Amino acid sequence: MIINKGISMRLHTREVTLNQLYAIYKYFEQDGDQVRAQKTIDIMNKVNDNEYSLAFCGHFSAGKSTLINYILKQPILPSSPIPTSANIVKIRSGNGEARVTLNDQKCLIFQPPIDFNKIKEFAKNGGSIQKIDLMIQNFPYAGNLVLLDTPGIDSTDEAHELSTASSFHLADAVFYVTDYNHIQSEINFQFTRDLARMGKRIYVIINQIDKHQEDELSFTSLKQSVKQAFKDWDIPVEEFFFTTMKAEDHPFNQAHRVTEKIAELAGIAPAYDVNSLLNHLITEHLNWKEADSNQARNHLEQKLHDKQNHHLLEIIDSAEKFSKSIINFREHEEDIFDEQIGLIIENSNITPYESRELAKSYLESKVTSFKVGRIFGKSKKEQEKETRKANLIQNIKQQTESTILWNLNEYFQRMMNDYPGQKQESQNIIQSFDYDIPYETIIEVDQLASVTSDLVLNFSKDLASSIKKAAGKQALTLFNTLVSQWEEEREQRLTQVKEELKSDHFILHIWQDWQVQLTNQRSYKDKIMNELTKRSRYTITEVMEYLQSQQIEGSIVEMDIKEVKDIEPEPKPELIAKKVETAQSIYTSEQVALKLQKASQALNHLPGLEKLAQELKNRADSLMNQTYTLALFGAFSAGKSSFANALLGANVLPVSPNPTTAVINRILPPTGIHKHGTATIHAKTETMLLDDLNELWYEDGLKVQDLAMARKQAQTMLKKQSYALGLKVSFLEAFLKGIDSFEENIGKSFAVSLEEFSVYATDETKSCFIERIDLYYDCDLTRKGVILVDTPGADSVNARHTGTSFNYIKHSDAICFITYYNHPFARADRNFLDQLGRVKDSFSMDKMFFLLNAADLAENLEERKVVEDYLRSELQTSGIHHPRIYPISSRAALQQRTEELNSGNEAYIELFSHFESAFYSFIQEELKGILVNAAMLDLDKALQLTSRLVELSNETEEQKTKRRVQLHENWERVLAILNEKRFTHEMARMKQETEELIHYSKQRINLNFPNYFKEFFNPGTLKDHRQSLLACTNRLLDQVRIELANEIQATSLRLEVMVKKTMHDTYVQLVQEIQTIHKDWSFSEPKSDLQNEYNTDRALLNLTADDFKEELRLFKGTQHFFEKNGRKPMADAFLEKLNDYLDVYYTDQQNKLFEHFESAIQYISLSLIEEMKTEGNERLKSMELTLNKKSNPQIYLEAEKQIKLILESEEENAVAAGKRV
Repeated sequence: MIINKGISMRLHTREVTLNQLYAIYKYFEQDGDQVRAQKTIDIMNKVNDNEYSLAFCGHFSAGKSTLINYILKQPILPSSPIPTSANIVKIRSGNGEARVTLNDQKCLIFQPPIDFNKIKEFAKNGGSIQKIDLMIQNFPYAGNLVLLDTPGIDSTDEAHELSTASSFHLADAVFYVTDYNHIQSEINFQFTRDLARMGKRIYVIINQIDKHQEDELSFTSLKQSVKQAFKDWDIPVEEFFFTTMKAEDHPFNQAHRVTEKIAELAGIAPAYDVNSLLNHLITEHLNWKEADSNQARNHLEQKLHDKQNHHLLEIIDSAEKFSKSIINFREHEEDIFDEQIGLIIENSNITPYESRELAKSYLESKVTSFKVGRIFGKSKKEQEKETRKANLIQNIKQQTESTILWNLNEYFQRMMNDYPGQKQESQNIIQSFDYDIPYETIIEVDQLASVTSDLVLNFSKDLASSIKKAAGKQALTLFNTLVSQWEEEREQRLTQVKEELKSDHFILHIWQDWQVQLTNQRSYKDKIMNELTKRSRYTITEVMEYLQSQQIEGSIVEMDIKEVKDIEPEPKPELIAKKVETAQSIYTSEQVALKLQKASQALNHLPGLEKLAQELKNRADSLMNQTYTLALFGAFSAGKSSFANALLGANVLPVSPNPTTAVINRILPPTGIHKHGTATIHAKTETMLLDDLNELWYEDGLKVQDLAMARKQAQTMLKKQSYALGLKVSFLEAFLKGIDSFEENIGKSFAVSLEEFSVYATDETKSCFIERIDLYYDCDLTRKGVILVDTPGADSVNARHTGTSFNYIKHSDAICFITYYNHPFARADRNFLDQLGRVKDSFSMDKMFFLLNAADLAENLEERKVVEDYLRSELQTSGIHHPRIYPISSRAALQQRTEELNSGNEAYIELFSHFESAFYSFIQEELKGILVNAAMLDLDKALQLTSRLVELSNETEEQKTKRRVQLHENWERVLAILNEKRFTHEMARMKQETEELIHYSKQRINLNFPNYFKEFFNPGTLKDHRQSLLACTNRLLDQVRIELANEIQATSLRLEVMVKKTMHDTYVQLVQEIQTIHKDWSFSEPKSDLQNEYNTDRALLNLTADDFKEELRLFKGTQHFFEKNGRKPMADAFLEKLNDYLDVYYTDQQNKLFEHFESAIQYISLSLIEEMKTEGNERLKSMELTLNKKSNPQIYLEAEKQIKLILESEEENAVAAGKRV
């Protein structure tokens, strides 16, 4: 809540500040809000004493107190590895005395010389103490500086937490202290973000850096990662400090910089922004006051209960929640609007280099002496002027749209995601809003004498500023239009309530009284806000007299510390927390499935409920037969197959597959048809095989159409170019050796034994023709429903495997990425991990596990930790910020399970078990938990429906007759809503999202291209001959192709998630709109699966090094390239040429994505409407039958009892299970 946007943000004088604070204090006091009143007095005392306060907070073990002792240059505060400061300890310059204020408002004064051990004990013994003030001698800082030491934010002591939370209204700046091992703890970010929202200046101290190991991670990288982490959380930090109290001579220790910064802050004259100081207090006060103003509301509820008019109560409840949610939503959006719009607009770059060049050209046309040509000069000059003007306008318009307007639209669309009312009208307003920016007026300038670089720069700045200002005004216009729409909808709902209540004047009167109270409350809010703009009603003399009266007289005491320890606070009642065990944490999926089956049987014989009964049965079958796909990824040498064998508990998969002929191996639970130990070979189709082969020679521009031509081409390549083919050779040789014997099986599936399976998986002359092998194997893993997929390695030569891998990333239930202990990441690994980083946020949960295989190769635990940290940092580089890493030894685990364990590896058996426990917990608690929760919702739905049918069946015949008429009328209105629904907004939203994703994808390629260029044109690969230059270029182009494929795959996944989310929102909106007709109309959400996957086209297929002849001429030799910065102009020239091809590719992909997802929305929307109609018809039928004169209420009552028994037994069993646990 912003106090008042009209209030000047000027820095107040001391008297004005005290007057305003006192005026607000009187409001708090008169209303009996003692907490806010006391906080205001604290602030008044702070202002009166002209204090500048620095608060130190953070983890209890971060070393705050030790750091403060260092800052003070004397041991004032206690320090230990456990929470020490149980109170706010206030430290300032003074006469050396200490004042300890107790909870009963008594003040104990310790005079100097002070026994600091006693003060330390007071700081630890905080139960009966309100605050501690230390006025120390030899305070090393000038001015009225005050240091505040707070309890640890993560202390388990509730008093510590409350003490910390209550202190920040006094702080002008906060030094947040975290220890080295907790730098990226989530609590750090959450806490500092809250401080930032309170308007506090934040300094971050990373303490205990003596723990840093430079060989694990460079200190430079550490600093960068810390700063980036806070930036990612959108937390503005004034400065970072890296300190240690144990090793003051540590080369990276900045403890002295902390003292310098505090001295610098101490020299700043205190200046108070009253708005910021009071903002949170007034918000807290209004919330507190609202909680005590519901008497009329309670009276209304009681009267409606007495009259048993639950229908009206539901209407009023619904309207109240709706009205409040609209108001809260509007206020929240008003609060953040200026900041959010400001970030979007100010961070945009409207005038990059290209735009400035066009601006220069335009300005040159405005020079008095500007001329074009000699013949017909005047006409050409005017034409050229218009051309330059048009070019500039077109460019800045495009820049404005891509850097500002798209982001503004995205902001408003995101805003509407949380809007509690009907979104459609507001979304239509957003979609149709035309940002009216007067580009022609903005760029207009008078005639110029000449054009200088400063003139161009200033013109560009003014141009950008004017456009941003115009865009901001337009955004505000759109926002105000939306606010009006929201308020109109809120008023309409309240009007509907008033109409409903007209039949009962007494209830209407109570309701209107309550509305008056709400209006009065809003008026009170305005009144307290207006107090800040008025001249104070109190004189400064009155204020000072009041402050003086509040001073607590202290008593000078000399007491043994034990006396203080005996002072106990008043006993408080114990807080009892109830831990509720959910069904999914107690029941197996089989047990829940049984309950679903019972419910299905209970409903199956009821007229009109056959569909619901079948749905419950289907849900039960799904739970009983649920499978989970675990996909294994990693380079071929990482030990994926060994890991799979360890999970299976036997040597099942061959452990040395050839990387060029990788087969996808799936291990599945046996079935009635497929027995244990049998396998089904799925051979490639001729098309698949030709695709793989054509991939090998596409650089030569060749493409064969049949296997006969492929055979000839393979023979030709092996004869002429085998020296340059590398890993491709073995694939071609295997193809030629095996084609005759395998040709009759191409495109077929056939069964083999376990022994034969190994041959097909390892013999290259067979495996190169195989797409997939399904092995049916009975073991603990498959009995749990897990399907294990051993995917092609990340370094597979077959591009088709890239698409296969992505599909497994997308559709698998869990992913294991396996890396080998002493193998560094290769480029193929990096490509795969970058792709994981791109798409991870599209998944509903974190399903990734990272395994450090062969960890038993470590010399010791310390070395292993270094490798784990390296793996973690590599994953974070790919955007996987919080990876789950498990060091394992597949070999040791497999040896133990096959009874071949070598001594000394027992620890790694346990580590493998740790991973298995985590994985099975993920399946049981997260994946199955979702299914079980959905099942329980279905049971609740069944109970609600049967209960409703019981109510209807027991109505009088007159009521039933009236109900039947109303039922059909309502159904006609429902059908009208469904039939009239158009999905234009969903289509427009998808197109805008596609345009933005494509735009930013191309931006990423451009931003990353210099790194790709540097990687493939490096001293190890680039030599002073043409063949080397061509090879580097082709490898670079291969990498660009991979990045483009990954980008488009990630884009398609993001669009798929967005479309599903949009269609879900549409479903919710439809249901909400339908339920305004009557609450009886409820619908299950249909599946929003897409009909087809998006197939990514291979990019830049015909682009080779030969297309960059002009750019390659820039190469003047390796010395010029590496030592004289010859690389940059060549890289820039490459990128400029490449962008021509990228434009074509991205335009084509954008159009194909449009077409694909338009079709998807049409398919989902059609299914949505049809399924809602079908379910609505079922509901209509069930209610019609219930309202029939011949209906038997007893059968519905019996069904309701049975469902209740199922649920009640669930609760009883849950309690019993909880007791057993």
